[in-house]
Amino acid sequence: MKTRVLITAVGAPPGFNALRALMPCEDIELFVSDANTYAPGLYRFPEIKSFIVPMALQENEYISALLKIVQEHRISVILPCLEDEILVLSKHLRAFREHGVSIPIPEFERLMLGVDKLLLNQIASDLGIPHPETFEIQNESDIKQLEKINFPAIIKPRISHGARGFCIVNDYSMLATKAVELREDYEEGIIVQELIPGQAGSILLCGLIFDHNHKLKVSFQSRSLKTMYPFGGPAIVGEPIQNPMILEWSKNIIEKIGMWRGPVNIEFMVNPKNNKPHVMDLNPRLWGYSSLPVFCGINFPYLCVQVALGNDIKECHDYEMGKVMIRSFDDFYVSKSELKKLIFQKE
Repeated sequence: MKTRVLITAVGAPPGFNALRALMPCEDIELFVSDANTYAPGLYRFPEIKSFIVPMALQENEYISALLKIVQEHRISVILPCLEDEILVLSKHLRAFREHGVSIPIPEFERLMLGVDKLLLNQIASDLGIPHPETFEIQNESDIKQLEKINFPAIIKPRISHGARGFCIVNDYSMLATKAVELREDYEEGIIVQELIPGQAGSILLCGLIFDHNHKLKVSFQSRSLKTMYPFGGPAIVGEPIQNPMILEWSKNIIEKIGMWRGPVNIEFMVNPKNNKPHVMDLNPRLWGYSSLPVFCGINFPYLCVQVALGNDIKECHDYEMGKVMIRSFDDFYVSKSELKKLIFQKE
């Protein structure tokens, strides 16, 4: 009998790439969801059952919608591919387990230790791992104390993804103005960091999978050769690398957090001042160009499903080199009747 898997956020690269990676797997029956009516993954493969769901920020409505889907379609595994959804789902793991559904993510408290950029920097500091100098802004006094830091600097939310809320500030006036704006929009808090100049090839990533016993089983390292924004952000060209140092640092960070389960990727940026990678971010999911490890011989989405099912997976840290991922846009067309059908399901 095939395992029924629901992939979320198929309008974004992590979810869409997970969909493509699992399509050939004969032991899996796929279902997909997204909050965006026009998410490409909802329509790209008409044979797959698709659902429009509320945004994860509408927590109760979102969880109710997913529970309805898993009950009506006997879903066994949910593979979430967006931070907002992962954080919400981590609070409700028990409810899904009661319906026979497994989700390869850690508990909420563990997740917060990694996705909170201030806490991540504190962990890196404890471990002696290079990281940007970081300041927390809680009130007007904190803003005032940053008047004499080195500019340009970065201001961003403690919890965000995809460069949301990210801003380079060139002077104190700009910093003070932006801090007020972000404090209103992000209740979790904001931070200011030293700017590490990004350049081609300076952004490194280490992707890991931890099994149901919280043991590291799979790793993959890559380098972004071109990103969506000049300062970084989503990679649009990347290649595999072997970097034992960022692998060791990433492993140490997750071991410090403890009790991890499922995928995680940790981003580093090489600081031109000392030529050392500095830890920048942690994402508790498959990453935007996770199609690259699939192309290099490691099917990350499939292995995450196996972790969710509690199956043993073979340890793997080797993969093909000499590949390059180039992200492209693929236009396709759907009938209005298909669009209306999914909109009707949402309503």
